[in-house]
Amino acid sequence: MGISWLTLLVAFVSQVMVALVAVRLALGRFRDEKWWERKYEAYSQMLTSLHRLRKSYSTEAEITLRDREPTPEQKLEWAADYKSGSDDLTRHADLGNFLISQEAVDLIHRFGRETQEASKGGISFQEYLEGNLRATDRFLDDLKRVAKQDLGAQPLWRRMTTLISRRRCLL
Repeated sequence: MGISWLTLLVAFVSQVMVALVAVRLALGRFRDEKWWERKYEAYSQMLTSLHRLRKSYSTEAEITLRDREPTPEQKLEWAADYKSGSDDLTRHADLGNFLISQEAVDLIHRFGRETQEASKGGISFQEYLEGNLRATDRFLDDLKRVAKQDLGAQPLWRRMTTLISRRRCLL
C-alpha cells in the first residue's frame, strides 16, 4: 500500500510548476504596478508644471489689468515658475511616449505651437497673456482627460463598454 515514486515525482513536479507560475505572475504584477506609478508621477509632474505656468500667466495678467508695475521679486517668481514649468514639459516631450501616451506627447507639441502663436508680433501684452492662458487651460483640461485614460482611471461602466467593444472587434 505504499506510495509509488512516480506519484511523489508527479506531485513534486506539479508543486514546482505551480510555484514558478505564481512567482512569475507576482513579478509581472509588481512590474505593472511600478510602471503605473512611474506613469502617474510623470503625469503629476506635468500637471504641476502646467499649474506653475498658469499661475505665472494669471498673476501677470492680473497685475497688468490693474496697471500696476510688478515688483522685482514678482518678476523673479514668474520667471522661475515659467522656467520650471517649461523645462519640465520640454523634458517630457523629449522623452516622448516612453512613459506617457503618444496622445499626451501630441498635446505637449500642440501646446507649444499655441503658445508660440500667442506670442507672435503685432499684439498687445494683454492679448499675449490671454492667449497663453487659453492655451494653458485647454492643455490642462486635455491632459487631465488623457492621463485618466492612460492610467485607467475611468468609471467602471466605461471600462466595461470599452472591453465589450474590443471583444466584438476580435470576433
